[in-house]
Amino acid sequence: MTTRQLSWLESANTPDTHFPLENLPFGIFSTKENPSPRAGVALGDQVIDLGVLDDAGLLPAATRGTFRTGKLNTFIALGKPVWAETRKKLQALFSVADTHVRDNATLHARALVPQAHANTPPTSAACSEIPRTRCCPTGWKSRSAITAAPAPWW
Repeated sequence: MTTRQLSWLESANTPDTHFPLENLPFGIFSTKENPSPRAGVALGDQVIDLGVLDDAGLLPAATRGTFRTGKLNTFIALGKPVWAETRKKLQALFSVADTHVRDNATLHARALVPQAHANTPPTSAACSEIPRTRCCPTGWKSRSAITAAPAPWW
């Protein structure tokens, strides 16, 4: 059995959370207060605003400026080593041992957004039909067979 990493963010430690420190999904979100789309990571019941952490100089140098574009394309293009370094840095920043975000009231308030207040933009991929290919020989799906758009990444 793997030991779960503990976070100072209590909601990331609950047994029923989908987003502990070991599962940090990247996505794009906005809020009513700040409608500009930006990159975030789900942790517990919060979304970590990566642009805020980037502005504070807490993320890897290779990612500088990539999280405010409203897309993850530039970050993805940096490759697996940078993704792994970024994930490892986020796990460290939100572990029980780290105080950079936890004890800085201003940074804490700006970087953490309750998931209940976050919106995800719709994507065209969520509503498209799949044409016939070698791996999908049945052709177009009927409208009744198309499932609803997936839930947000958190």
